[in-house]
Amino acid sequence: MAVQQGEIAFPYNVQPDWSITERLDGTIEGVLEFVTTRDWRAFLPELEDEHPGDDRLELHTREIRFLPHSRVSMTGHYLGLADDPTDSIISYVGSPDRERIETHPDFKTTIGGTAAGALNQAIFLDASGRQTSKDAAGNRFAYFDEDSDLAGVEYFLRASTQVELSWWQTDVPTVQRMVIVEDIKPFKKPDDVTDFLIVDTPYRQVGSHYQVTQIALGSSGGGWSRLLYPQ
Repeated sequence: MAVQQGEIAFPYNVQPDWSITERLDGTIEGVLEFVTTRDWRAFLPELEDEHPGDDRLELHTREIRFLPHSRVSMTGHYLGLADDPTDSIISYVGSPDRERIETHPDFKTTIGGTAAGALNQAIFLDASGRQTSKDAAGNRFAYFDEDSDLAGVEYFLRASTQVELSWWQTDVPTVQRMVIVEDIKPFKKPDDVTDFLIVDTPYRQVGSHYQVTQIALGSSGGGWSRLLYPQ
């Protein structure tokens, strides 16, 4: 028997007006509404069920409302991928690193000098820990005198480069970490960065989809050590 307007067909009615949203990050989202009775509520689509109109999408959120006359409405939010894996979205995260002042590239020339040619009232100690004004093996910088403009300075800030790539896929991700790579495409690395160290690959699972993030740190100086990290 044909279903009359306003009646509920077993186990539910699918509302005719539904939508799909395609996003720049390669994900697809769909919204679809179902109407049934309270007695048939258990037959509504379950999480991870396939979208009835587009098999690329699966149900990841259910919003259920209880209506008058023992009716139930469920709004289903679906997630899918236009490509598998999707294209990467790149994020640049800049933050300063704190390093010892004696490692500054200009320490000997303009900041602290050496024991025999101290600058800005820098104090140096010899190998036995006594203050010295002679250059010798084992000398180390100790501090700036309290009358110095640099009194109390122990560290300086160096710009660091952190890049994050994120994408979606359906296969279980392979975690990469502590691996050196020359470039992170399409990121244009700063002049002071030689290569990148992939420090980790965290991800989160949404149904049968995985949102993957790859975190890479740019090197300073001569690049990351091949003795400490593989390539």
